[in-house]
Amino acid sequence: MVSKTLRSLPQTPGTFRHRVEDADRLDHLAYKYYRQPTKWWRLSDANPEFLSPQALLGKEPIVTDWFPLEFDGAQPPWADLVRNLTRHVGVEQVKVVEKIDYPLEERMIGRRRVTLHVERFERAILVTYNQLNTSDGDL
Repeated sequence: MVSKTLRSLPQTPGTFRHRVEDADRLDHLAYKYYRQPTKWWRLSDANPEFLSPQALLGKEPIVTDWFPLEFDGAQPPWADLVRNLTRHVGVEQVKVVEKIDYPLEERMIGRRRVTLHVERFERAILVTYNQLNTSDGDL
């Protein structure tokens, strides 16, 4: 089967180096180097190792956030939660994180003080999403 490159890259005669700063924008850089702000896509073509044009500026739109979850019942409704999150446009991956720890805790049983291992859950959702489509507030 023959395949075709999704983005064919033009031949370039040389190399330019630019140190990206916080105030840089793709249209400004395109104007600086090509004298046409609408040709920012050439910057992307010149840097194929970056999947997103925004990644060139250090503003990668794909992020992964950790959302702690507190649940009073025995088992959280993981399936419903994952289904609802993946319905959001821009959400690429949802992972359930559940850790169990057994710290020592002193308790009174009758008149005796006893040290027990108590089960403690740390539950969270790890969501990878595109910030251009959704925000952590939407999730």
